[in-house]
Amino acid sequence: MFEHLVRDLPTFNYEGDEDETFNVWYTRYGPIIEDRGKALSDDRKRNLIVEKLDKAAYKTYSEHVLPLKP
Repeated sequence: MFEHLVRDLPTFNYEGDEDETFNVWYTRYGPIIEDRGKALSDDRKRNLIVEKLDKAAYKTYSEHVLPLKP
């Protein structure tokens, strides 16, 4: 299931000029993750989302979100 979602979901690419924000991406694909991934733990869902970030978005995530973890 996880592998199918990784394969089927597009990678998130931030395009600020075109209003391609993470909120827009998640509004579109979040329900798919929740529906098709309902058997996945929240950790696996988070890992799926992180895996779908492009290099620039992952860099932002790793610099701003990961340091907040205890």
